[in-house]
Amino acid sequence: MATSASTLGKEPMSSCPPNPTIVGASGTKLVVLNVGVATVQSNENDQVETQVVKLITKDEDKAIKAKVQLTEETLKSMQGVQTNKPVDISSLCFFPNVQLPRKFKLPEFDKYNNIDCPYAQLTMYCKKMAPYANDKKLMIHYFQDSLTGLVDTWFSTLNKSKVKSWHDLTHNFMKQYEYNTSLASNREDLQKAEKKSSENFKEFAQGWRGLAA
Repeated sequence: MATSASTLGKEPMSSCPPNPTIVGASGTKLVVLNVGVATVQSNENDQVETQVVKLITKDEDKAIKAKVQLTEETLKSMQGVQTNKPVDISSLCFFPNVQLPRKFKLPEFDKYNNIDCPYAQLTMYCKKMAPYANDKKLMIHYFQDSLTGLVDTWFSTLNKSKVKSWHDLTHNFMKQYEYNTSLASNREDLQKAEKKSSENFKEFAQGWRGLAA
């Protein structure tokens, strides 16, 4: 059978569609095969090397390792802070050997949260603990139960070597939160303020602002 002259010297054409080729800035051709594997074809040696495209670059890998290292260092530092604090009973309690009266039942206290007058809080606490007022160790021991939030945290950080009496405790408490005394008085005055029949609303508003200032 005669062969057509037009087909001599030519390779048979493939039925598969040609693979797309991308030329990089360095002259390297990236040929994406139909099977999904990236093939890099070098212009210099015309050899084809197959590489699997990596999802994580070297820079990203370094960043992840740095974050992991930072997290580990943070956890170690937190553990160090916790273990450096004394946790023995004598360090955590003002009076570890305090004796509770027979049939003692702790009253329920209004919790002080650094908003109201500290003197009013001391008054409330002493009234509810009046049957045990002569037992200063007991009074100090349970005072923390009348505190909450940041005030509770403040109490736990008190230098126990400087709190030997009820006077020491109340002095530290009032010194820490005495600024709330004037604020509480102002709030009470504002709540009690009423418009007089002889003044108009503008005069009342100006007087109210004066109390709030």
